[in-house]
Amino acid sequence: MWRALGLAVALCLVPAREAGAHGRLPSTTGLLLDPTEPAHLVLRATFGLLESRDHGATFGWVCPSALGYDGDKEDPALAFTSQGALAVGVFDGLTVAPDGACGFAFAEGELAGRYFIDFASSGADVVALSSNGVAADTFDVRLWRAGADGATFEAFGAPLPSDFLALSVELGPPKSRRILLSGRDGTSSGAMGTPSYAGVLFRSDDDGATWQRLALAGIDGVDEAALLGAISPADPERVYLRTQKKTDTERRDRLLVSDDGGATFAESFARDFALSSFALSPDGGAVAIGGEKAGIWLASAAALDFALASSLHVGCLAFGPAELYACTHEYIDGHALAVSRDQGATFEPLFSFASLCSAAECASDTRVGEVCPSLWPVEAGELSVKATCALPPPPPPPPIESCDCHGARGVGRPPAGSAGSGPLLGRAGSAPILALLVLAGVARRRRVA
Repeated sequence: MWRALGLAVALCLVPAREAGAHGRLPSTTGLLLDPTEPAHLVLRATFGLLESRDHGATFGWVCPSALGYDGDKEDPALAFTSQGALAVGVFDGLTVAPDGACGFAFAEGELAGRYFIDFASSGADVVALSSNGVAADTFDVRLWRAGADGATFEAFGAPLPSDFLALSVELGPPKSRRILLSGRDGTSSGAMGTPSYAGVLFRSDDDGATWQRLALAGIDGVDEAALLGAISPADPERVYLRTQKKTDTERRDRLLVSDDGGATFAESFARDFALSSFALSPDGGAVAIGGEKAGIWLASAAALDFALASSLHVGCLAFGPAELYACTHEYIDGHALAVSRDQGATFEPLFSFASLCSAAECASDTRVGEVCPSLWPVEAGELSVKATCALPPPPPPPPIESCDCHGARGVGRPPAGSAGSGPLLGRAGSAPILALLVLAGVARRRRVA
């Protein structure tokens, strides 16, 4: 089986890095806040995950090999479950740490070997999206819901069309039972009868029991991808959608907004360079969007009156209960994470790579504690780490029971040394789908759920 989007991971456009242990310039690309522990943050970087248990005062390094992926090729999807487990979607499957940082193991059964590309959360509900290619122009797209233990996932929902290539998922407010998927399908034909892969949404208002196809007007061909940004927690009819278009001669990213549940959209913001970051405040009242060249733009959800708040070079945006966080460019801005505590009026540095403390504090019998400490000296040298700080002790490990929830096991094999090993495509696909997979690489720099 060859994996949908697998080629995109390898070919995704990323900045070059000077000679060293990695192929990418060190940068931060996502931030995750633990809903069960306010002091617990996980920062996604191009060289692994960075974990803090003291509101960002100190960070420890979680090496990519402990999670089973290659940091030079993937920006994995991340989500905390309602029980504080950390789920990471990589090319080789879904790896979960029930303790939130240390004890990673790949899920087995039906989840094994699936390519998990996105997560979405609403209240205590956390859903994972997998999208695998099974033949040329044929895909197996599935949804998985986190169980009550927060560490297992179970498949749910009616089957989706086999010509639908999913890119993102969002959940509406809990009582709405709404689920949206964005991507491309092959129902329309292009030149010589080949699928044109028009942009499309699939919407369910009964928790995935049935699906309605909604065409995305004006998003056609293989040059533009549609990625869901959010469904408003205050109104399930308000939907935010980012589009990313890149050709040899054009770059055009847009934010589209719908007030009828995705049936129609209107453009509310656009720039001729990448808008890689989007965030919606917890109450749905404020919107943030930005990119490395775009800076940070803020607006009220009611007026969509975007104004430039900062010229920081951002790789992610995330709202906390009373803060706005921004992944920033270490080598231009002088730090890798900044925070605003005054609704975007000012931003203050919170973290830089040189202040990393050490490998994450994990017991030696966990995957992270076993693998990462021996790799830390080389990583510290690459990042010119100068800090001498002590990390808070990790929490005690939770009780873990192996269960088979319709094939979704919470405890399984440890992650492989690198998800980048082995062939990316096990069989050849058609030329149109190869071009589509290259485009779909933009989806790997998704926001974390």
